[in-house]
Amino acid sequence: MAHSFSKPGISSQSTTRPHKRSTRTGNLPILVAVLLVPIVGMLALSVDVGYSMRKHDELQRAADLAALAGARHLVPDVVGNQDIELVRAKIQETAQSRLSDLDGFTVLDDDITIGRYDTATAYTNFTIKSNGVFDTVRVTLRRDESANNPLPLFFGGIFGIVESEAMATATAVVQRPVAIRPGADILPFAIPAEVWLNEDAETPLSLRSDGKIVNAKGQVLAKDWGTIDFGTRRNEAANLNYQVLNGLHESHMTELYRDGRIQIRSTIDSRQEIWVRAKAGLPQELTDTIPLIEEKARLVPLYTQSFGDGRELEFKIVDWVVVAFKRTSSQNSDDIMLEVRPSYLYDGLLRPCQDLCAEEGLIVGAYTSPVLID
Repeated sequence: MAHSFSKPGISSQSTTRPHKRSTRTGNLPILVAVLLVPIVGMLALSVDVGYSMRKHDELQRAADLAALAGARHLVPDVVGNQDIELVRAKIQETAQSRLSDLDGFTVLDDDITIGRYDTATAYTNFTIKSNGVFDTVRVTLRRDESANNPLPLFFGGIFGIVESEAMATATAVVQRPVAIRPGADILPFAIPAEVWLNEDAETPLSLRSDGKIVNAKGQVLAKDWGTIDFGTRRNEAANLNYQVLNGLHESHMTELYRDGRIQIRSTIDSRQEIWVRAKAGLPQELTDTIPLIEEKARLVPLYTQSFGDGRELEFKIVDWVVVAFKRTSSQNSDDIMLEVRPSYLYDGLLRPCQDLCAEEGLIVGAYTSPVLID
């Protein structure tokens, strides 16, 4: 018979070790409750921050468009007048249309700066001057205590902040052009550069149909003016009349390019000298067309040299300016006298100069598409 033995004091049955009940699960709800406050606060803050950023972006876009609209209307009329009140009105109108969710959005007068930018500081400390022909608009749009009320916050009250201020600034300039594209408002008349650029010359000048130039004192000058033909030699009268009324056509540019007169088919660079065919004075074929462009600003070239004569006459074009023409009375009833004076022109088809510091090679009196600079 088998016997089992056990040591004294030790049970042969298995024993279970008692477990101490954990208190960690009881602390979790407390921890969650403690963390919930900052979590909710951060969520509320992110909502308000996102809202404020979106509203600031809207304000900035409105400021950009308002500055561009104002700059576009800075271009002087044909006699050089600038309607500053119209510029301010366009700024206000544009801002209100872009921020239509705010009743009667206001742009403060002190938040609109209109002037002429200093080319010497264009890329350093951009400076706006108050003299000369204005070409720059700076606009500040704000939502604060001074105008349009601060932005109301949804949950900022949790942190004791119930509103936020916002401000956006934009500066736009009307660019100055250096190249002429098809469709631009040219007039196929060439004036001697030395006559036009002479600081002592008095304007307006009078151009006789025979090519003679008469100054404001009635003196006949030594240099003649002439009609030039940009483009094909075929059907010249039709070309000239088209150019007087409509400016340059693509076919004219193509012909100039094929003749080697311009380097790029798409543009005439005002900084490059070109030779063009010419006739002294005003052709009879333009007699009926000229009255249709009276008192309208047009681009005309200035020439320094001439070569040949008759149908072989050519002018060396070195510069471009904006002028306005008007027919005047002449002692000879069969003669046409054109009064010409400096003028101003906005033409979006002109290619702008990319260098804001540039002073030379620009088309004098001409402006093209406005651009934001900051």
